[in-house]
Amino acid sequence: MGVTGVDVTILQGALRLLFLLDRGGIDFGDGCPVEGAVRVVRSEKRLQALDFWMRNPDYLAAEMLAMIGNGGLERSDADLVRGLLEDGEPDLRRYPMIRWHFGAYEPIDDAFSKLVTAGLAVCRRSGDPTGRRRSNFYLLAKGAETADTLVEEEPSLTWYRDRAVLVARVAGNDSGNALKQRQYAHVEYAQTEIGSRFAAITDVVRQRLSDLGLAS
Repeated sequence: MGVTGVDVTILQGALRLLFLLDRGGIDFGDGCPVEGAVRVVRSEKRLQALDFWMRNPDYLAAEMLAMIGNGGLERSDADLVRGLLEDGEPDLRRYPMIRWHFGAYEPIDDAFSKLVTAGLAVCRRSGDPTGRRRSNFYLLAKGAETADTLVEEEPSLTWYRDRAVLVARVAGNDSGNALKQRQYAHVEYAQTEIGSRFAAITDVVRQRLSDLGLAS
């Protein structure tokens, strides 16, 4: 995955997808339908929802606060929330997405193709009698090994791994539809106009921290 001749935005997208598959995918035991696959993210909708939180630390922080409020996370996790809002994090790590009819979306074909070309991942599409189609994204053993090697050889990429770990923890095993519903539950997300980029909500989340008595 060298950078020569590769658009930096596409490379960043490929790195996000690699670590999201590695940390947010379901582990396979025996009976994997794809030879060499070790994990899978079932549906592009789930992968897009995971990518949204990885690209928008303020929205990830908002969801974590909601989970603290409903008991899904501990109040001590507010330390992680504050970390998402400090040290320039929202500005440095934020890669806005556009809202379409079914929520945040950005084509991932170019970024994912880098993983496919490198032999790190594959996509398999399937359909059912109703005509609905679903894409499953499989991480291959080489992809899992590469994710570990990248962090060992280039410590600056640790951010991708650690953020994917946090996103996976917040997402749990929810389906893509369930994750989209959770994202739509935030009024700022739901009220973003179709065709517009999701605006930063950092100040809103900081105020929620204060209202909950969790501000440092």
